[in-house]
Amino acid sequence: MYSALVVSSDGAFLARAARHVPIINQDIAVLTAAGAAEALAKLGGPDPVDVVVCDHRPPALDAFAFFRDLSRANDGRPFIIVADELSGEMAAQAFEQRMDYYVPRSGSSLNLYMDLAAKIVLCAERRRSELNRVLNERRMR
Repeated sequence: MYSALVVSSDGAFLARAARHVPIINQDIAVLTAAGAAEALAKLGGPDPVDVVVCDHRPPALDAFAFFRDLSRANDGRPFIIVADELSGEMAAQAFEQRMDYYVPRSGSSLNLYMDLAAKIVLCAERRRSELNRVLNERRMR
């Protein structure tokens, strides 16, 4: 089972993500947050979160600023940024900041949610295998 926190200032996007992603992959549970403050509260809450998906909608929600806040707090969870259009500059900025994936909304809605579901699983599995590797190294010592 995987858990993703979807953060967006767009209520319609939150509702569609919470509805479509679990339909595409039943192993994904989606939590939603309407802003950075609510997202930080949920990340510190009792529900486990494997991956953070953030909808970049400045000035209401700046995904880059939110990612920097998480990085400063040493939160190593995978981070996926979603943006309205395909932008090479934004993709380069996401790559430079070491975000896991950049997903543009261009194209059909179905493709967007299928892409998100696939990337959530990839991120969560990669993080789990890294945590297992670190744990096994500690055990070996």
